[in-house]
Amino acid sequence: MGTHQSLSYSVPFYAPSWGRRELLATLRCLITGRVVRGPDRQYLAHQVGEFLELPYVLLVNRGRCAVELAVRALEIGETDEVVLPSFLCESVLQSVRKTGARPMLADLGDGFHVDPGSIRAKLTARTKCVIVPHLFGNTAPIDAIEKDLEGTRVALIDDAAQAFGARLGIRRAGTFGACGVISTGLGKPLEGTAGGALVTSNRALFERALTHLKGEETPVVVLRRALAGWVWHRMRRYTLPLKARSDQMFSTDQTSRIRPRAMSNLDAAIAIQQLQSLQQSVELRRNRAAELFAVLGDAGEYRVSDLSASSLILTAALLLPANGPKTKEVIAALWRLGIEAREGYEPLHHKLGLPPEEFPNTERIRERLVLIPLTRPLDGRQRTALARIIHEPRAARWNGGGRSA
Repeated sequence: MGTHQSLSYSVPFYAPSWGRRELLATLRCLITGRVVRGPDRQYLAHQVGEFLELPYVLLVNRGRCAVELAVRALEIGETDEVVLPSFLCESVLQSVRKTGARPMLADLGDGFHVDPGSIRAKLTARTKCVIVPHLFGNTAPIDAIEKDLEGTRVALIDDAAQAFGARLGIRRAGTFGACGVISTGLGKPLEGTAGGALVTSNRALFERALTHLKGEETPVVVLRRALAGWVWHRMRRYTLPLKARSDQMFSTDQTSRIRPRAMSNLDAAIAIQQLQSLQQSVELRRNRAAELFAVLGDAGEYRVSDLSASSLILTAALLLPANGPKTKEVIAALWRLGIEAREGYEPLHHKLGLPPEEFPNTERIRERLVLIPLTRPLDGRQRTALARIIHEPRAARWNGGGRSA
């Protein structure tokens, strides 16, 4: 995360809003011995299906595993291509590559979502699938992409890992295309210790995905992950100084060893509580984001987070103007204030060694995006300092320029 990372944050990036209900759900699973198997899994699948109005929900141990199962269930092989945006969590790229398919990267539009025109330009006779993610709680232009793919043999996967509950028009994120994927991991709308789901109205696709499940996780893996979630994330603002010395003790499955398995009953139990309080959590984050952007004043015009009722607003996204303060400078200043701000994703075309000039919008946004957590409200000192960080460089170096995003 950089050389200026703090050892303590009053506003951490990942700090799940778990409370008494999540604690009781965790203890209930421990006391009854229903850590891996139990009724919470079936209940969560039913609730998610009702919420999205989709008949088939396959709960799995990771969101990335839901992506892998979706690609495999679409019967995509080694000679096939999958189009996805370059600005995306690397776990999606890894899931595609595990199936043997060839990833083809598309550029972003003016915001931080994939450009439909860039997707159209990447389609070839070998393209079998397009993956469209909704980032940071905002919705991507997936309706336009779905329309573009009508009448073709190219399937669409709706990656709603960061936008469960968000709407685009009258439809919810996750319900577009052949199937959708959601996540119940840390930093997601249904914030648990881990987990995800493949959701669809296609029974045959659902049944094919089932054939690729590799059983269940062991109780030791589930319990270790749950303990890590409570200690290192729920109480992150207090335990971060100890984490570096204890990573080995509390480590979970390594990424390279993760296989698609059924979601544990404990993870489902926590996700159920999060689903029941989803709207309350969304409103709380929206109010904090509105307060944050109010502090920025006219600089708030550079925000790219959607504060409307249709979004989830997971984190506050600020796209700095080209002649403004550098992203790393702003993040380092926020760290010193105890705010665990972050940059956006490292572009996937960097990892694949593709020419940056083929992805101009991705490069531009990557260099200027600041993500500010909404896990806790800013105190008076932080609000004052944040306004100064943004406005003083703006007066000196932004030259009064209009919005360049």
